[in-house]
Amino acid sequence: MAPNSLFTWLRISYSHRPEYAGYTGENPGPSVVEITSDTGRAFAERRRAEGVGNAVINRSLACLRRMLKIAHEDGKLPTIPRIRLLKGPSARRGFVELAKFKKLIRVLSAHLRPYVTFPYYCGGRRGEAELIEWPQVDLAGRVIRLDDDQTKTMNPDTCPCLPSW
Repeated sequence: MAPNSLFTWLRISYSHRPEYAGYTGENPGPSVVEITSDTGRAFAERRRAEGVGNAVINRSLACLRRMLKIAHEDGKLPTIPRIRLLKGPSARRGFVELAKFKKLIRVLSAHLRPYVTFPYYCGGRRGEAELIEWPQVDLAGRVIRLDDDQTKTMNPDTCPCLPSW
């Protein structure tokens, strides 16, 4: 397999399925020096036609841009073609109002209530909630302490303790 080929990029960025473009280990596609801005546009158009969203396409294009930059830094590519990203999706909206949230909590099983309530009140993520252990919960102080390796920002955090039901 040619290490500087479009096949390599597709294998990395397209869930290890570059065959959609007809590239294989035996037919690795164009060399990295043959990749142009048109290559990126054609890839985006092809993926969009498959029904793939812009965010997923942009991750693949960002991977290609990074590979081209590294090839340039290593002296394997004289210039870097401009690979343009697509317009990203809008930010998510529609948070649950407190009154609706309280109705939801009442119909959940008791063992799910803390798991659902923590992210709602603290803005925490599912993964953070799943990593909390009892020694981190201070019921008297009504706080939960998250370690640095439990948060997205890698900073320790303290959240108000969950309300009683």
